[in-house]
Amino acid sequence: MNFVKAHGDSRTAFTLIELLVVIGIISAVLLFTIPAVVGISKSNNLNNAGRIVSNLLTVARSEAIARRSLIRFEVATTWPSDPAYAYRKFAIVQHDAATGTDTQLTGWETLPNGTVFQSQDPDKNQPGKYFFVLNQTQNPKLQFANASVDTTYIEFTPTGALNINLADSPVRLRIDQGVYDAKNAQIVLTGTSNWYDASIDGLVGRIKLSRP
Repeated sequence: MNFVKAHGDSRTAFTLIELLVVIGIISAVLLFTIPAVVGISKSNNLNNAGRIVSNLLTVARSEAIARRSLIRFEVATTWPSDPAYAYRKFAIVQHDAATGTDTQLTGWETLPNGTVFQSQDPDKNQPGKYFFVLNQTQNPKLQFANASVDTTYIEFTPTGALNINLADSPVRLRIDQGVYDAKNAQIVLTGTSNWYDASIDGLVGRIKLSRP
């Protein structure tokens, strides 16, 4: 009679050293991939910000022509309920020069997280004037939730042109990667190599976008 010799389970567990090696490899991979993912997310937010602003500027110009009216693209420089939203909120407003009244045509749009309108002229060597340097402020102030909002604007005329001195053309506006520091009332950049520039021609209102 033949007997079959039973063999024990040949499986072995990982040693502590092997586990540490695997953990080290995973940590190294994460070290390189997480910044890349974060960078892609920031870039996507900036792309979305540029698209939203470009679209609303185009709408403002189109509405000025269609309505035969003065239409303003306004950026909030304060935000009552949360100061961190300053330089991130914007809207379109119809201005009646005869009565001095203003009608908000859109709700308040918000730039994506991590993006902000640059409050200072980023390149004084460029032609034209920077949006906030023009210092065209809304009066009377716009309202949100029964609170006043300070805004700065550019105004499109019924011809589609900007209502500015042509010597100030083009009007430039930059979207940066950053946040608004309400405590110190300043923009804090979180990235310096990527941005979105909008340039609006004063004579015809043509909108041009550029990136580094």
